[in-house]
Amino acid sequence: MAVIVYKWGGIAFDDKSLIKTLILPADADFVAPITYHDEAGNNYVVPVGKVFICGLMVFILTVSTVLPRAGESDGIDAAITKPVVTGASLAGSIAGSQEVIGLFAAGKYVTGSSSTTAQHRTGSMLFGIEIDA
Repeated sequence: MAVIVYKWGGIAFDDKSLIKTLILPADADFVAPITYHDEAGNNYVVPVGKVFICGLMVFILTVSTVLPRAGESDGIDAAITKPVVTGASLAGSIAGSQEVIGLFAAGKYVTGSSSTTAQHRTGSMLFGIEIDA
């Protein structure tokens, strides 16, 4: 089966072998962003000629009022230059998952951050697909 990308938003993850998992390797926050790692443990940069479409964010936080964020940056552990996806604040909970839709451009690093200096924790994940641009 093929992965279907709809013109107006959703992604059908109907072939699990095509899903890419990115993992936050260390705690990240507003002043100390961290680049997500791919399945092999390498800092993830979207390959030339491709885009990464994120469909699910799974996050662990230090406090329930933090908004977890992922965005594009120009280097490893560099400041986010373009916010792409933001998780919701979870009243009373420090972990959760959320369906999101975000497009990361070729040549950009996928980087985690948060809305404050409270942390978006190690082990948070993004799930998506890598397709031709």
